[in-house]
Amino acid sequence: MDEEEAIAIINRYKKGKIDPKVAEACNTLTKIYKTCKNAAKKVNKSASSICRWKNIYTLPEDIKGYVFKGDISPTKVSYVFDIKDPEEQRELVLAVIDNNFTEDQIKEAIKDRRENRRPIHEVLYDRFGLRDEDLNMIGIALDSNTYKELRKESARRGLEKAEMCQRIIRQWLSTTKKMDLTEITQQLDQISSKMKEIHKL
Repeated sequence: MDEEEAIAIINRYKKGKIDPKVAEACNTLTKIYKTCKNAAKKVNKSASSICRWKNIYTLPEDIKGYVFKGDISPTKVSYVFDIKDPEEQRELVLAVIDNNFTEDQIKEAIKDRRENRRPIHEVLYDRFGLRDEDLNMIGIALDSNTYKELRKESARRGLEKAEMCQRIIRQWLSTTKKMDLTEITQQLDQISSKMKEIHKL
């Protein structure tokens, strides 16, 4: 995207609309003019608006997907910019979406994390009672890592989380129909062993 196109997209943008192109345009203009303040002088938007959308553009793809699908508002997601670790960003965003956190609750979590210098999962547990073992998708209890991976993949593919799970289950069932119980057990053991190797890397 060049400067002229970026300026046109930003000037056409109306508050309240969600458009991935706006995030890309704000990122482009900020790169050219170095700061959000300088970029804002080239369009009819505020520096804070330019910065918000530029920062959204730099978020991991799955988190951007939640914003563009309307699962979390640009204002709410802007609070995670204070967190630099993508996994912690993801953990907070999922908590906000799944539990319909208010802006005040998000601010409370961010403030606790910053002042007490502790990971976001501890904050979510201590202040809001959210535990890894409470995570579930379509009623199936999942460990935290599996849950986050499924949510990330569903966002990447543009699927609802339930549809993502259903596709995985359908694929697994179509495979296991051709196996007996011993073969299924062996396959699961191989997967488990492979996952342990991956975690050691």
